[in-house]
Amino acid sequence: MTVSPGDTVYFRLKTWDTGDTPAINITYTASYTNPSYIDALDPFHAGVNDDLDGNDPASYYALTGLPDATAGTLTFDLDGVAVSSEITGYESGGMVVRVKAGTPDQTVILATVIITGASQVGFNWWQRLFVHAYADSSATTQVRLLVSNPPAVAATPTLPVTGPDPIQLIMAPVMRLCR
Repeated sequence: MTVSPGDTVYFRLKTWDTGDTPAINITYTASYTNPSYIDALDPFHAGVNDDLDGNDPASYYALTGLPDATAGTLTFDLDGVAVSSEITGYESGGMVVRVKAGTPDQTVILATVIITGASQVGFNWWQRLFVHAYADSSATTQVRLLVSNPPAVAATPTLPVTGPDPIQLIMAPVMRLCR
């Protein structure tokens, strides 16, 4: 995705569970490169961006600590997700970031979210062994932002007129004949 300095970018994270039993206690680690070019970060703002799917107010994304703006990392969790697909029954939350004004042209910000843990509802060891909670791509999601901030094009100066006027050069022989 191409962005400009000062742009606000909205991300939506979806989690679904294709297993036989619901997943619970899902934990995530997120990181982003070039954190110095992020002006504002609002991950899963409580009551606003924590439950975008609206299907279960008891299951929402929540930060498990303060984001580290210097390192570009944060951790969060999701109480649970029912057996679902990427189309129905999934859980969804959002993050909002603003790209800092003055970010250099062609700066890349790569955001990565990884599911680092989950449990299955049930007491059988084989249910807990094969966890089926997924993000957009087998427990890992990445988004790449490319900042477009080309340098201003300098105005071409107007060159001074030098030499004779071309019209006068063409008309000079005609004017001599008319005398």
